[in-house]
Amino acid sequence: MRIDFILILALFACYSLVLPGFRIKKYNFVLCGSSIKEREIPEIVLWLVFLALLPIYILLPLAGGIAMLALLLMWFAVQCVFTLRFIFFPNEQKIKGYNSYFKDTHHIIKPSDKRLVPDTYHIVLFVLMIVCLIAVAVNLWQVVGQRLG
Repeated sequence: MRIDFILILALFACYSLVLPGFRIKKYNFVLCGSSIKEREIPEIVLWLVFLALLPIYILLPLAGGIAMLALLLMWFAVQCVFTLRFIFFPNEQKIKGYNSYFKDTHHIIKPSDKRLVPDTYHIVLFVLMIVCLIAVAVNLWQVVGQRLG
């Protein structure tokens, strides 16, 4: 099985934990207790689009690769706008809100009052997203190379 597809499946599985929440012993890795109805519509739409793209990505390497790369780039851009900017350019109100909202989730890096420090789940999700972006781009490059060469 292709490594890029395994990584995409891992990212999908990781993102799928958002909908029901995920807990191991006393640690919430994703907020638990929220129903799907309480989740934001964009999260559900992204999950459905991601789900729909999985078979397209595996069955149609060129079209699926382009679509998956577009989805990952869009998702990455949204993460940069709504999350990364607060890590590098902190806003006291946003930091307090984030720390309050995610206070019951697991943190590998202790939360701060001066900097926005993502919880463990968001760190793993973001790293996996970057790795998937690279893997999908490399696979797409190879597919295009095979078609041209």
